[in-house]
Amino acid sequence: MNGEHKKVKYYNKSIVLFIMILILITMTLGCSGSNPIIPGIINPNPSVNPENDTLSYIQVSSSSAGLKLGESVQIIVKGYNSDNEQIILDKSKVYSWGWTVQGQCYNCIKPFVELTPKIGSLTTTFSSGVKGTFFIVAYYLENAGEDYLTDYAEITVTD
Repeated sequence: MNGEHKKVKYYNKSIVLFIMILILITMTLGCSGSNPIIPGIINPNPSVNPENDTLSYIQVSSSSAGLKLGESVQIIVKGYNSDNEQIILDKSKVYSWGWTVQGQCYNCIKPFVELTPKIGSLTTTFSSGVKGTFFIVAYYLENAGEDYLTDYAEITVTD
């Protein structure tokens, strides 16, 4: 009986080790294994403002202009003064992030498109389960009562 007890303990340790390795692989590769998690930019602001820190315009950009179905891309907004120098933006003034799609019914593909977060962040993540040309827009409100500053990035999603 004592020999059987040792076999069972060894057998249980092997199963636990196997399960731990599977969990580690899943965490490393992600659930599908084909869409790795890529760390993004947390704060695209410069460390200090230039002397002229009056916001003239914003610029929206992405790390990639093309994606495959189901992939994600981070999109950032930066602010510039009249001398084209980057200045510090207040993330709480990002009124919203939005998207449109060229030549397709917005409401028809809305369930297949993800944009997060949609407010209060200088960065957002976009992904789509539908092919098309998408325009991701940021609305920045510097001061209440003024017009929004806007810009967009074009992303093409393919097979």
